[in-house]
Amino acid sequence: MNNREKAALLWVGFALMVALTQPGLRGSLWSIAKSSMHPAVLGPTTALLGWTVGLASLAHVGGLWESDLRADTGYWFITVGLGLLASFKEHSDPAFLRHTIRRAVGLTALMEGFANLEVFGLVAEIFLPFMVLLGGTLAVSESDQGGTPVHALITKVLSLVGLSVLVYVGIRLAADFDAGHTARALALPVWLTFGSLPFTYAFALVVEYQAAFDRIDSRTDDVAQRRRAKRALLRAANVRLAELAGFSGHWIWDLASTESDADARVVAQRWRQIWRAEQHAQRMRDARAYMETWLTLTDATLADIHTSSLRRAWERLDGGQRETLKAEGVRLARNATEVEALRRLPD
Repeated sequence: MNNREKAALLWVGFALMVALTQPGLRGSLWSIAKSSMHPAVLGPTTALLGWTVGLASLAHVGGLWESDLRADTGYWFITVGLGLLASFKEHSDPAFLRHTIRRAVGLTALMEGFANLEVFGLVAEIFLPFMVLLGGTLAVSESDQGGTPVHALITKVLSLVGLSVLVYVGIRLAADFDAGHTARALALPVWLTFGSLPFTYAFALVVEYQAAFDRIDSRTDDVAQRRRAKRALLRAANVRLAELAGFSGHWIWDLASTESDADARVVAQRWRQIWRAEQHAQRMRDARAYMETWLTLTDATLADIHTSSLRRAWERLDGGQRETLKAEGVRLARNATEVEALRRLPD
């Protein structure tokens, strides 16, 4: 057991000790423990664990995994794998996959992986969680106009600590460099994340279909109608989770009350067409609202926030929508800087 694992056990033990001494926290802890043992939670978690073990076994055969990466694999499972599983509802967002991949291969993930290549002394490992706390404080101070001095101080502290960690790791690696191990350790969270996305997507799809089937069952007691409606929904939505999430409202009753397979297919296809059209229009409205707000703001901080929102909304538009909206924005722009910023948005 290395110092990082010892520090983690100490923090878990400390947290449990504090929780057990507080009556209110004891009850919450017991509720969490009972919830985690529920089949609806334990089943998918166990399945994801088995999937992760399978990925590691395949990677081992291909030379991408080795036994001394067990701790790193466990850390990924707890922090990223379970997070992907818990955020299954977000899988219906068309941008979720793109954002997840970007995070997995982004510079921040690479730097975190590099910093984790070396284990520090026990004292240093124990105090690392305080850096996370400082990071949270930094995020809060960014939204507080009066917290500028605090923001600047925390930024300097985190930058200094981060630079020190990177220098220390670099020196240690230079002294005893193992190119193969380093490459495998850096690649581990990337291929684990990529490899787990099919599982978490399939899980989200099963959950969404179960919810849709329950809504159909609640509209009719006729077994034949239920089966007919479910078959039609399966044909129409297939594995398109983003569309399946939109099966609601009067469409449930319309589909559940059909009297033939042909009628059910017509209703299901009409639902999908109208849902697509509505979502297409809604994406345009959202992006236009963000753009118009951004073009009228004078506060730099709020402008940055809406710039980020506009970029996220822009990713969901098709080529025609982007062209139309960019032309509108250029006409509304107040200066050459705004025009240039709009033109830099992807076509």
